[in-house]
Amino acid sequence: MINQIIILFKQQKIIIYFILCLIIIISCKTTYKISYHNFASTYSAYKEKLNPEYVFYNIDNDTTLILCKVPVGNLLKIRPMGETNFYAGFKLNVEVFSSYQSNLIIDSVSLIYNDSIANRDSFIASTKVVIKSEGIFPVKLILSDLNSNESSTKIINLNKFIGKSRNDFMLVDENNNPLFTNFLPEDIRFRIKVNNLSLSNLIVRCYFRNFNIAALPFVYYKEESFNFEPDSLFTIPLENGISNVLQFVKEGIYHIQYNVNIKEGYTIFRFYRGFPQIRTPEQMIYPLRYLTSKNEYNKLINADNKKKAVDEFWLSTAGNELRGKELIKKYYNRVQYANIYFTSYKEGWKTDRGLIYIIYGDPNIVYFDAYSETWIYGEEFNNMSITFIFNKRENPFTDNDFILVRSPIYKDTWYNVIDVWRR
Repeated sequence: MINQIIILFKQQKIIIYFILCLIIIISCKTTYKISYHNFASTYSAYKEKLNPEYVFYNIDNDTTLILCKVPVGNLLKIRPMGETNFYAGFKLNVEVFSSYQSNLIIDSVSLIYNDSIANRDSFIASTKVVIKSEGIFPVKLILSDLNSNESSTKIINLNKFIGKSRNDFMLVDENNNPLFTNFLPEDIRFRIKVNNLSLSNLIVRCYFRNFNIAALPFVYYKEESFNFEPDSLFTIPLENGISNVLQFVKEGIYHIQYNVNIKEGYTIFRFYRGFPQIRTPEQMIYPLRYLTSKNEYNKLINADNKKKAVDEFWLSTAGNELRGKELIKKYYNRVQYANIYFTSYKEGWKTDRGLIYIIYGDPNIVYFDAYSETWIYGEEFNNMSITFIFNKRENPFTDNDFILVRSPIYKDTWYNVIDVWRR
């Protein structure tokens, strides 16, 4: 009798243990720290069919408006039996985490849209989240096509420091429609919207500077500190929280502030004509500095016929015209995507992440946290894999400024990859 009781007790313990393990497994799958998730898809947009754009705008101290520009043309269109119109639909899931190291979700929302898409190139979906504290919060955004298996996952930081946040500003066009980028072409006319309706004007500090390209990953160097004394300064009048129509024609950095005593603000970047694309022979030459010797580069820069010089470089590199065209497409697509992903106070291709992305391609594994990014080329925990760590640098102009942790260990692999490009 006693033995039977002991056996029953052991069986119950096994059942309880199994249930606890099951609970732990389920909880690990449903809640996890963002910093443990691989977000390599963030930097491989060419592999995705959906490429949504997002804007965050702090309406007040607690509420943030989230706008998502959905490229309807990239959604799968279906025509139900008996109908004449085609339909497309999507689902947007938003989760706001307390930090990268926590699985605590502060707020979440799910939005479903399914309607006719006739004569529509894009659709702007909007929703709101509520955060009753200050800080920088990672927001996970998943856009899913309802008619296919396509989806897009992004992590974007939401800045909620009252009176010192770039998310207190929003750019709109002449008709007050939101703009989804802060690097603007020279011909666009826009307005600046702020959430502080009592402000009568904004202060704009202008910087017209040239910046060096990234140093090689194994070369230590001391970067010059930025001189925040503006090259020019002017004010923009506001009425009910919005400016008149503006146009920034001159290339440069336009840092917009409530108060010059506070470094934080919103920044508009004016790069070369056609940015982020590469369109002219001159624009094609500059990123070749990563592939060329100093003498080769100077020869390209000083060539009378720069188009011919670029063509001859790629032809000699590739060995034949067909292969040359393939290399040109591959290289300059990476340059363009580097401009889209990594632009900070300078063009994305000039940055440390841009350098690694252009030469090595998009990484297999990407981990985010509040202060750094880790890129892995190859398999995790494999001695043959290459790992790059980029530390975030505080920059009043942008939340997208990262510096590579340089090391001599990269020298051999760098020249091996360059040799592959040149062969």
